Amino acid sequence: MLTLRWKRKIQTRLKRADLSSLTPKEQELLHLRYLGDRILTLQEVARKLGVSRQRAQQLESVSLKKLGYDKEENLVKRQMISFPTPVQEHIKQRQDRLFGQQATDDLSLFYGLLDALTVEMKGKFDEFEVRYLIDCFNGIHLEPQILLSWPGVMAGCIHDAAILERLDVKWGIDIEALAEKVSNLLFPQALWLYDRIQLYWKDPQEERIEELF
Repeated sequence: MLTLRWKRKIQTRLKRADLSSLTPKEQELLHLRYLGDRILTLQEVARKLGVSRQRAQQLESVSLKKLGYDKEENLVKRQMISFPTPVQEHIKQRQDRLFGQQATDDLSLFYGLLDALTVEMKGKFDEFEVRYLIDCFNGIHLEPQILLSWPGVMAGCIHDAAILERLDVKWGIDIEALAEKVSNLLFPQALWLYDRIQLYWKDPQEERIEELF
């Protein structure tokens, strides 16, 4: 999450920046967010654009990266995840009991679960649906507090990407069919899909699409 100090620094730079390299929608978002009478929250910007908060956050991140602000002064910060109290308590218990080994065991269980899901999930989406999803969720961070709602949230992001970026036209897919397919996922399946997309963007090579999905 960007602090108020960073937001004001971004605002000052944007007032004299050349935004011509951005798409009209990216320019609109930055004007709404930073160049009005006050700095708006992402939720306020999302409402004005008619999209989800996650999609507004993604557009902001992409826009600022295009302008090079993340490289010059590290102005773009990855969203800090604020874990709910029960999760914090579990982490504290593990810290009290040889955290290193416990963390290793927990991660082994977590990725074991994701690997087990690969059998049923691989091939669930066709090539163009996968490419849409990869584009759609580039830069989006889903919060663990709402894990049970991820299928619905992800379906909303899919609709937003069609409205804002016309990704459905770019990849030639039925947006309603894809959104329904994602909304019907169980939350562990949605977690698998999100994890695969993040893995792809760590090393975005063409041949990895078939390998991962």
